[in-house]
Amino acid sequence: MPLKISAHVVQLNFVTQRVRQQYEEILMMLVVFIIYTNVFF
Repeated sequence: MPLKISAHVVQLNFVTQRVRQQYEEILMMLVVFIIYTNVFF
């Protein structure tokens, strides 16, 4: 039972890490987009 829980926690941790990475990439793109539009408009 504890082994199953720990495996689930590891999987959850991996998923949150992936989501956080994607979120950071989207945030960076948004910042670049805002700077780009501010420079050109």
